[in-house]
Amino acid sequence: MRISNTGPATPADQIPRLLEPFQRLHTQRRANETGLGLSLGLGVVAAVAKAHRATLTALPGSHGGLDITITFPPAALTTA
Repeated sequence: MRISNTGPATPADQIPRLLEPFQRLHTQRRANETGLGLSLGLGVVAAVAKAHRATLTALPGSHGGLDITITFPPAALTTA
């Protein structure tokens, strides 16, 4: 599965942090009352990928934003 978005440039060294819960790169949008932007989206994606033993790769997008690829392992074959 591949998901890409556009937006401000995302420094590659910040991507691992963005995969953690309650992290955002750009806090000027949707800031809470403390002025800190918080997000769960990518943290949830990373947790679901881990639960399914999928490989999640996140890279800076070529025109800003992120390019995320999630590769799920093949399903186990069962015989009846």
